[in-house]
Amino acid sequence: MKTGLILGKFVPFHKGHEHLIQEATSQVDLLFIAIYNRPDVTNVPAFVRANWIQAKFPDTQIVICQNPHQFGPEHSRLHVDYIYKVFGETAITHLFSGETDHREAIAKSLGADLVIIPRTEIPVSGTQIRTNPEKYKNYLDLDVLTEYNHWQNQAKENTL
Repeated sequence: MKTGLILGKFVPFHKGHEHLIQEATSQVDLLFIAIYNRPDVTNVPAFVRANWIQAKFPDTQIVICQNPHQFGPEHSRLHVDYIYKVFGETAITHLFSGETDHREAIAKSLGADLVIIPRTEIPVSGTQIRTNPEKYKNYLDLDVLTEYNHWQNQAKENTL
């Protein structure tokens, strides 16, 4: 059985994420999506982001994870330990990503194939959208855009 894993924040959930998940689901029997709760990056709760994904991909298994550490190549072992803690004995055979960054080391430690789905078809990132939501709003479903804007406005109100 082929079991895939995608790690991410999904802030906000955009067309590039959708493409990544579509590609992953076509290659595995079971797909887990681990959503990191990152209050340092966003005030959008992880359960809201999970709902965005579940609405589009009801057959995926979504797991909300606490962010156990910093991100980067030097933290790959921490990621792997955390993945084993969350997924236990589940054998992850494929790790999917739109970027390589530290995921090569994670895939190797898991004994999984790293499958990179390049961003060339849908050239956008969550960071770009968070930096300039108006410019990149066409990469978001209307429901996601509306809810994302709600949370952004709430964050602005809380800083006043």
